[in-house]
Amino acid sequence: MVDMKVYSSPGLAAIREENRRQIWHHGFDPSNEKRLGRRELAEAALCYLDDGARGKAPGKWPLPQRHWHPAEDPGDPVQRCRSLARAGALLLGEHQRVNPWNETDRGVHIDHVFAYTLDGFRQCVADGPLRDRIAEEKLVRAVRMYVEAWTKRQSTSRVLLDAIANVAILMDVISGEPVFDNQ
Repeated sequence: MVDMKVYSSPGLAAIREENRRQIWHHGFDPSNEKRLGRRELAEAALCYLDDGARGKAPGKWPLPQRHWHPAEDPGDPVQRCRSLARAGALLLGEHQRVNPWNETDRGVHIDHVFAYTLDGFRQCVADGPLRDRIAEEKLVRAVRMYVEAWTKRQSTSRVLLDAIANVAILMDVISGEPVFDNQ
């Protein structure tokens, strides 16, 4: 059983901050996003998950070209984390679109999902020299699985929170945060 304390995660904080930025600076709030279909924000998130060094939006990019902001150097951990924050914020925007709760309720729920996800993740990734590389691959696969379940209408919006939690952990792994240490 996971202690319901709130874990400190720079990745989760960056996702929340990017979500706020998208709302305040670009007007992408849940009421505006109602016009989007079930797939657009989730598919855009997958594009940022796979963000490569390309000037044009990928072929699967579901939004107008002007909203595509790729990393200049996807091999740079800081830029990779920035793309992942965008992915997580898009998933959070999708969750807010279908669950228009107030910010306090939403924040507490995401923290609890994050705590459970982090605990399970720590248990499934063994120590060893390839731990971080294996962790990244498992996290990317998990995010894809959750987003695909959502876009294919095979699950509830809870999978979006699971995807967000996995993106946050991936950001923490890439940036060298001690996600494997007992906190």
